[in-house]
Amino acid sequence: INVCIFAGLTYNFSPVGGFYFYPWDIPSTLFFALAVLLFDRRKIWQMVVVICVGCFYKETVLACALLLFFVDGWKWWRRLVTFAGIMLLYGVGKKLMMSSLHINAAVFSMNESKTVADLFHTDKLVENTTFVFTPTLNHYAFVHAGTVLAVLVLGWQYRFLPYMVVILAHEIDRKS
Repeated sequence: INVCIFAGLTYNFSPVGGFYFYPWDIPSTLFFALAVLLFDRRKIWQMVVVICVGCFYKETVLACALLLFFVDGWKWWRRLVTFAGIMLLYGVGKKLMMSSLHINAAVFSMNESKTVADLFHTDKLVENTTFVFTPTLNHYAFVHAGTVLAVLVLGWQYRFLPYMVVILAHEIDRKS
């Protein structure tokens, strides 16, 4: 698994891979990993705080909120309310942050969408669909195939299901 991860990191720094490394990737990776480790240690409320802080570096950290649905001993209503609370906090926080900086952007945005309505325009739908189904050397499925293969196929065990759901959500988010 480490060899595949190293290969993916090396590919990101190659000219063929394009520029995929941004300054906010390292802090978001820290919060992402910390949230998973806190879930593994069953420190759920600390995990929630880490997700809430980390999502403002990069919304990909919100994928860790899916771990709430795997918390043993919590009733489903509590899982749903906590999950919705994290999403609401992120939505309100991002909107406040963007409006204070006078930036017009949708709370949950994809590509160049400025509003929620932009997400549903046919040109954006066609653009995103074309992006997903056009094979290139730096296509997201190719770049992350090693990680997905190593973690989801080779490392399959039922006890890793929460982590596999988060990894899949992370990989799906990376394409958008």
